[in-house]
Amino acid sequence: MHTKLTLGERLKDLRIERGCTLEELAAQTGLSKAALGKYETNESGDISLFAITKLADFYGVTTDYLLGLVENKKHPDAVLADLHLSDEVVDVLKSGKLNNRLFCELVTHPEFPRLMADMEDLCGWHGVHADSEPERLAGIGTDLNHRKVRPERGQRPANFEGSADRRR
Repeated sequence: MHTKLTLGERLKDLRIERGCTLEELAAQTGLSKAALGKYETNESGDISLFAITKLADFYGVTTDYLLGLVENKKHPDAVLADLHLSDEVVDVLKSGKLNNRLFCELVTHPEFPRLMADMEDLCGWHGVHADSEPERLAGIGTDLNHRKVRPERGQRPANFEGSADRRR
């Protein structure tokens, strides 16, 4: 479980990611440095819709992200079908049993593709294409001649694409 960031924390994080000072942000957005400082420290009771929209546009994020309604900065309306997630995966992600922020950091880590390749080797899912989800879940891969092959339980066929041979 994680704590949601406040509007001020989100604004400060975005400014720091951009490498801007409050003075530079004020000059580029037309909002006062004093107001921006109050927004970041949550000292301002109200922030105008104009200021929220201006800051969201400047940072390239949605107003929903700034307000804490969504966690995605740029893709709040991602369609699950486009992500090829199964119902079970969506249920796990929504359950709160998984640290979704840690999961996001893991998936976006530069070494994650290598980890996935190693896991495919370990599980015997060699040569499985991302668009063959039902076959992948059933453990069916394709050999070098693109024939569908199901490995024996616990076996790693040597003729699969992406086999452990590539690491030798």
